[in-house]
Amino acid sequence: MTEALSVTVNPIRVSVDPGGTAELTLQLRNHSPVVDEYAVEILGEAATWTTLDRTRVPTYPNTTEMVHISIHPPHESSPLAGTVPVGVRVRSSVDPELAVIEECQVVIKPFVEIDAEIKPTTANGRFSANHRLRVVNHGNAPVSVSIRAKVQQGDCDVAVPPGPIVVAAGGRATTKVTVRPTGTHLRGGDEMHSYRLNLVPEGGAPVAIDAMMRQRPILRVPTAVLVTLALLLGGAYVAYGKGPNPVQQILQQRGLESASKGSNLPAGPAQSVSSPIIPQSSPVPASFQAQPPSSGPSCTVGTPTNVMAISGNGQATVQWVAPPPSCAITGYTIVGSPGPIQLNAGAMDVSIVVPRLINGTTYSFYVVASGATGTGAASPPSNPVIPVGPPGPPVGVAATAGDTTATVTWGVPANTGGAPITAYLVSISPAQGAVSISTTPSGGIAFVSSLSNNVIYTFSVTAVNKGGTGPPASSGAVTPRCTAVNTLLLSVSSTTLYFSARGTCSPYSGTVTAYYISIFGVRTQASAPFAAGGSNPSGSIPWGAPFGTSHTSFTVTLTDSRGISVTRSITYN
Repeated sequence: MTEALSVTVNPIRVSVDPGGTAELTLQLRNHSPVVDEYAVEILGEAATWTTLDRTRVPTYPNTTEMVHISIHPPHESSPLAGTVPVGVRVRSSVDPELAVIEECQVVIKPFVEIDAEIKPTTANGRFSANHRLRVVNHGNAPVSVSIRAKVQQGDCDVAVPPGPIVVAAGGRATTKVTVRPTGTHLRGGDEMHSYRLNLVPEGGAPVAIDAMMRQRPILRVPTAVLVTLALLLGGAYVAYGKGPNPVQQILQQRGLESASKGSNLPAGPAQSVSSPIIPQSSPVPASFQAQPPSSGPSCTVGTPTNVMAISGNGQATVQWVAPPPSCAITGYTIVGSPGPIQLNAGAMDVSIVVPRLINGTTYSFYVVASGATGTGAASPPSNPVIPVGPPGPPVGVAATAGDTTATVTWGVPANTGGAPITAYLVSISPAQGAVSISTTPSGGIAFVSSLSNNVIYTFSVTAVNKGGTGPPASSGAVTPRCTAVNTLLLSVSSTTLYFSARGTCSPYSGTVTAYYISIFGVRTQASAPFAAGGSNPSGSIPWGAPFGTSHTSFTVTLTDSRGISVTRSITYN
């Protein structure tokens, strides 16, 4: 809150299911004497899934306007389940230096949703076979998944992980599944074993997936091996004239000779073996067939075109269009400036990630193609890019406790991520209270209200720039306490003694002592207790002097709930 603008968010803490919606209300009041228009924006990661019913709010002097905020996190693995601070910044169009950031807490509820795939669906083997099971967690919280196997056909054992596997939110986990038939067979056909895996996530719906094993006989000899042996044996018999051609007999036995019936080829030892049969037309399109490499002075390596760079966090992705295929490309060289930056890419690559760049530095890149005949000309330079990443943690985070309040201060992060800091977010642990943030060129200050006295709090501050939200930095623990009584004021009339005090540690107990001085100089006294409550207590105590009293003095002692006391005296003549 400032003298010219006050902002509040209600409620300051709300829960929402991913895919659902939660509603908040932003109230802003213009305390200035002029008409102002305020710009409202959401800060932090919640900006992508938070909407405002209006972002520009014209406000007359000393009037209040409302803005409705809708929180609707997606039903995805991000954002993660947990508490997310949401900052709302209100900025004046009349005074650009006037900006207030108010913060609330959004609790994202967890949900569980898994998927699975198994490869290969059918595995081959004689004694065992292995599958790769991949479990995907589409939920927003880590999940523990138990795996159970049930044989549906055949006689086999299925080995799965003995305990549950843990999959991170939005992550994947891969494990091995081994199938072992209980028996083997020497000859004959294949035997099929099928089974079903039941994946049961903790707190979620189970998923079933089926797979099979094809068990081969031990003594099966592949057809290709038999044909090769037969050709070799037949060639030897024909070459040495050792009798009838056994190739013809073997092919007839395997049913491969029927196509040659009616042929005019001579039979017997005089028959010769022809060359291998080559198809008249290739089943592969010409554009996909291997071509002989170009050679000679006419083959010039082309120049890559449309080189474009995309910035990232400490890196950049460089993309380009390959040159015309007039000369075979064997690779690319990517050169960056300022350097030295040089990377190599393969012949089929059209993009590459350039790592280890300095955030906040401007880079450009060009690409050179290489071929069998040499190196082509360098491409025109790419567009300039500036890598940007999230900032580091704010420095010097410190907190000072007050009476149901705290003040948090911090400095600009040592590493700004290569971009200016646009906002700061303050989190409270335990989550309670309302936060009002003001920023300065050197850091920021937050005033936290509505805390509970005698509760230990810590505060975390994160910085935000266009690259994202950085890691938090935490303050030391502080404990808000009530303000001890520190001032006591007295006044007296002929019938009443009045008191007022400064302090918030209610309740209070007090004692008033009256000293009466008679006209003869005789001194007497009387004491009486009294009580008071609330912040900055005040009250009155009736009194009356005995007959013949010259003057009266009063001494008042007030003690608060922390045991702190203050004493004052006053005289009435």
